[in-house]
Amino acid sequence: MAYMKKDIQVDLRWITSRSGRLCLLLLVVLLATAMALAVGSDVAPGPTETSHGGRREILRRPTEHVDALGSGLTRVPTPSGTDSAVGDVDRARPTSSPPTSEPPTPHPPTPSPATPKSTSDVPSTGQPTKGETDAPRVLFGILSAPKYAEKRDACRQTWFKYKGYGTQWKAVFLLAGTKDETLMAAMRAEQEQHGDLLVNTTFEDGYYKITQKVSYFVNWAVEQQDFEFDYVVKTDDDSFWQMDLFLADLKTQPRKGLAWGKTKGIYRPHRKPGYKWEMPYSEWSEEQEAKHKFTMVAGPGYVFSRDVAALVAEKARNQAEYPFMRLEDVYHSYLVYSAKVKFLGSRKFVNRKLRETECKEGFYMQHYASPKQMHRYWSRAVNKLPLCPAVLGISKEIFPV
Repeated sequence: MAYMKKDIQVDLRWITSRSGRLCLLLLVVLLATAMALAVGSDVAPGPTETSHGGRREILRRPTEHVDALGSGLTRVPTPSGTDSAVGDVDRARPTSSPPTSEPPTPHPPTPSPATPKSTSDVPSTGQPTKGETDAPRVLFGILSAPKYAEKRDACRQTWFKYKGYGTQWKAVFLLAGTKDETLMAAMRAEQEQHGDLLVNTTFEDGYYKITQKVSYFVNWAVEQQDFEFDYVVKTDDDSFWQMDLFLADLKTQPRKGLAWGKTKGIYRPHRKPGYKWEMPYSEWSEEQEAKHKFTMVAGPGYVFSRDVAALVAEKARNQAEYPFMRLEDVYHSYLVYSAKVKFLGSRKFVNRKLRETECKEGFYMQHYASPKQMHRYWSRAVNKLPLCPAVLGISKEIFPV
């Protein structure tokens, strides 16, 4: 008993020593940490806890989107009947004001009453001006890709400034998701600033995803309630439009049953493996080729009246009968044919890569226009000059009436 009492006294002296107190303190810290970890393991992670920031959150939860005003994440319902491949998007609502150059803000901006620079100097008030009430209303879907911000800006700074933007006609850029976090952040900032991106985040952007992007646009256009339109137009971000000429001639076209663009004759598929525009037999068989002879339209610019757009969207939703093809213009030409609508052709939708000395006056759309070329065209339009001037004695050509 005396021996045990002596050991206890020794232990007590060690505990009250400096080293003993440090050991006790360390033990208390370890116990507290273990308890905190045990409690934390019972709590489910929050909906925004991701290891890669916003990009993974967007791609993992496509039902949350950035709205057109850049006011953050908001839930947007999927249009009824839409296939999952073309489902939820970062939804763009075409706004009533023209594009601005104001920096992005963390709160929904108030639509600016600023007047756009246009060839007519007509202010945009958000309501149709006199002469526009009976004019056709048009919604553009402009095919683009995440890395082509310069091309999108060139469109905004040039032909978007024609009279009627925001009232008679509006536009959205068609994009898809990307694994590049820098590009995704840039797209968010661009959306907050301009509000004109229609971004499908259910798949990664790529050339052979063009069909899904355009198909979603047509479906979204028919479903959305923000802008009543008579026609939809599909075009590319390297296409320059003379909107004054196009809208003037569109006014003479029927409001129903119209499919209009640069026709290319009966479709003949390219079968060479590896070719950019190859159509594999798995997507368009020899039997289908023999059975269906349909007119092909050039992809960089074509027009659907609203009723034709609704028919095309309805057929695209029926993936069992009309599965996507890798070539967007082939697919939508086939859907128009299946809807028993005939394409009206016009050479004023120019799909060839031309030198400026080769261009013809009176075109509606010129494809393969670089940002610099767009600015040159726009500078001439603002100064009331021909867009295709005679150079070195070469007389300009004019489209036949």
